[in-house]
Amino acid sequence: MGFRFRKSIKIGKNTRFNINKKSVGFSFGTKGFRRSINTSGRKTTTFSLPGTGLSYVSTKNSKNNKRKPTTSPSKSNKSYIVSLLAAPFFIIMIVLSLFIGCSDNSSKNKETSISSSTATTTTSSTTTTTSTSQTTTSQTESTTTTQTTTQQSSTTQATSETIQAITSETTQQTVTTTQETQTKSHFVLNSGTMKAHSPGCSSIEKIKDINKVEFDGTIDELKGMGYQPCGRCHPW
Repeated sequence: MGFRFRKSIKIGKNTRFNINKKSVGFSFGTKGFRRSINTSGRKTTTFSLPGTGLSYVSTKNSKNNKRKPTTSPSKSNKSYIVSLLAAPFFIIMIVLSLFIGCSDNSSKNKETSISSSTATTTTSSTTTTTSTSQTTTSQTESTTTTQTTTQQSSTTQATSETIQAITSETTQQTVTTTQETQTKSHFVLNSGTMKAHSPGCSSIEKIKDINKVEFDGTIDELKGMGYQPCGRCHPW
């Protein structure tokens, strides 16, 4: 059993870099198809049906080397040396592609960071403006509420004063009426029409002597007796 060496490095999504004892190469493809090329001139194409276990492999050797009973040590050594010389070149390519990928990601991250910072600054400005607007609105509402309350207080005070004035006037009128109704006066009564007349009323002349009554008393007493005031002289 001889010494063997094989290493496969993934590059990208569907590409691999292969290193073995005799050669280096690339393989690429997707599910169902893969193509392999190495420095020994060997090209392999594989077709398969995923999930069935069926596949077809086609191998071509561009150098058209025929199998010989014995292998020359010098040719084997030459292939090994070529593989070793080619390996650093492929490794450098891999490092460069990784470096370029990292640079792109760094640029994208910087752009994202700048965009996020700008968005944050814009949001902060919008929040400050909104806060200022709310404060102004609150002050305006407070001023309006204070003015409305003051106007309502003034209106309430004026209404209260008006009610007090009306109540006072009504009370005075009631007191005056009460005094008048309780003060004794002289009336001329018509027992036929149940009307009460003042002494100077012109309707007294038309009262028949049988119905004519002289009365000294209060208005309440007359009302209690059922008498109504004359519509011409208005004794009360």
